[in-house]
Amino acid sequence: MDENQHSIIFIGKKKRNNELQLTSKPDFSDAICLSKPLTHSTKNTPYQSIAIDGSKNLSIHFSDENIHFTYYNKSLQVLAGDKNLSDEKVLDICSNFAFKEGNKVTFLKVIPKRNTIPRKKKEVRVLLAGKELEGE
Repeated sequence: MDENQHSIIFIGKKKRNNELQLTSKPDFSDAICLSKPLTHSTKNTPYQSIAIDGSKNLSIHFSDENIHFTYYNKSLQVLAGDKNLSDEKVLDICSNFAFKEGNKVTFLKVIPKRNTIPRKKKEVRVLLAGKELEGE
């Protein structure tokens, strides 16, 4: 792949009529595999690639919504028609894809929030010692 070649990579299958079936989200091990040159047949690989360049708009129909990926000058814009997407929704959509430029691979990972239990504060113990003075 040319170092200036950009592509969107997903894990799944390309079906007929330009339909894509996503089977899982890329993670760190996928990014490592994708950053290395291919030494095996691409027929058995789960990775599918869509080449993009700076002057091309790429439309992807995702989750019953018409999502438009606009890639221009190393910038990605995600639009959903007239609707405003929440940040969480955009992250969820983009986390299905890895973005490759030459041998560099970028992917987004949504880390789930952990339920944390607040620590109990330790009670502060104060020792008081006193002595009675013997009277006069």
